[in-house]
Amino acid sequence: MDDAKYMAELQETGVSATDTGVSGSYRFIHLMGSHPPYTLYRDGTRVAAGTYPEDQSIGALNIVATYLQKLRDAGVYDQTTVIVTADHGEWYYTAEPLTRPVSPIMLVKPAGAHGTLQVSQAPVWAADVQATVLAAAGADEQMLAGYEGVPVWQIPEDAERTRTYYMTTSDWDRDVNVTEYHVEGPADDIASWHLTGRVWDVQGWSDASKNPPTPNVGLLPGE
Repeated sequence: MDDAKYMAELQETGVSATDTGVSGSYRFIHLMGSHPPYTLYRDGTRVAAGTYPEDQSIGALNIVATYLQKLRDAGVYDQTTVIVTADHGEWYYTAEPLTRPVSPIMLVKPAGAHGTLQVSQAPVWAADVQATVLAAAGADEQMLAGYEGVPVWQIPEDAERTRTYYMTTSDWDRDVNVTEYHVEGPADDIASWHLTGRVWDVQGWSDASKNPPTPNVGLLPGE
């Protein structure tokens, strides 16, 4: 939760890999990234006076770049699968239907891949992250068939896929409801985004052990 502190520790200690007799290891690293408060310089160090969203975002990605370099220094980069993503895109407060896309970043380097950055138009979404991790860990097709997502390197650029996005609506104090969208077509085109009519009222639903409430089919934001 403290990106600047993580950057300082990463630069000081680097990364290490120990062979414990188990094939491979897994690391999940959470950064605040582009979230406010904006306290990062572009080099990933802390600033007390505050910066801008662009500086914060570039600073967070510089932390990622530093981690990748530390993997190279440790001699494990080539055999490492790296996934850089986020839990949402440019989320914003609104009780009305979305007026611009909110697609999160999705960067994937499979183990063994190297060279220049390549841009793909493959229609990926959040469910593919889990399948990609499992495939990188050696899961077979039978296991992967039990998951909704697909390893990203198996998705053709011209694939026609319906992806799902759940939009949280907030009154600035607490979550109010969750609205379901389907995305069919380029995710960066708002014309590809469609309300499904499914809305979950989450007021008072804060215990994760409870079952989710029944969706109010046909209820649209603002109604």
